Amino acid sequence: MPALAFPVRDGSEPAPLDHSSFAGDTPAELAPTIRVGDHVFERSVIDSRTRFPVPEVKAVYRRRIVTDVDLAPDGMSLTIGFQERFPTDESMVATLHSIDPEWHTYPPAGMPDFPRSDVELGAKPDWEVTHWEPERVTPPPLEDVTDLIVHRVQGRGSRQLVNHLLIGEPDGRIDHRLGGVAKWKAGFIATHDGHPYSVAVLAQPYSYSYDGASEELYVTRLANHPNRPPNTSSWMLARLRDWMRKHTERKRLVAIAGIDNNVGTCYQAAGFELDRIETVSSTGWESREGRAVARRDEWTERRYVLSL
Repeated sequence: MPALAFPVRDGSEPAPLDHSSFAGDTPAELAPTIRVGDHVFERSVIDSRTRFPVPEVKAVYRRRIVTDVDLAPDGMSLTIGFQERFPTDESMVATLHSIDPEWHTYPPAGMPDFPRSDVELGAKPDWEVTHWEPERVTPPPLEDVTDLIVHRVQGRGSRQLVNHLLIGEPDGRIDHRLGGVAKWKAGFIATHDGHPYSVAVLAQPYSYSYDGASEELYVTRLANHPNRPPNTSSWMLARLRDWMRKHTERKRLVAIAGIDNNVGTCYQAAGFELDRIETVSSTGWESREGRAVARRDEWTERRYVLSL
């Protein structure tokens, strides 16, 4: 997830915030960076808990639509009006440009990009959503991978926690291009002092139509924070292997590499063997009823297998 996110302008598709005239934080410089019709999302924390190894907070997100942007004639003050909210000033716009704002220019998880036209203001989830999420704390740089502890997270709310990390929360720096997951066999988080440094998901095979599928589990997600220690990915894979040996009867751990030209270096380092190489394309999804893809990707897919 990029540090500067995506507002909704005048009913159009979400587009990057326009920073062409953004040179500082004076009212005159900030005024062109927000427009009438933009959707912004206010975040407030109302509770906290420590159910999982990563501390969580209960956050409420409310959609606000900009109704007025008024720069004073002398350029010394800026007033922004919101639907169903008192006006605010240029400090809010500056916050929108910060890395970790309480105001966002993109919808949170569980809220659509656009509110439905037949929903009253204040209805959920178009205008407001509440959920548990990781604390907004950036993990400090870590040098030694043995300082990490891997936890299998399970129970109510566990997949939501893992998905928040996979889509780039809490600080936007752990993420995975494929985002969160709808199903899993098991989810894992590697932490140090309560900070998440790595996330991994194991899942059942996509299909049982081939021989040996019932003997396999797949690594469907593996994502790290930039401040993780060296060799975190291969170390995590070894922990997944150990968990499978102890808790399952499966004989193989499988991983697919290829997204963003990933050749699977971490799998090779963890002892996986290259099983298959083929060229795949996301355009094949477009022929499936009810499916569409936003981009036409083609990549070399590599299937790696680790025998247990």
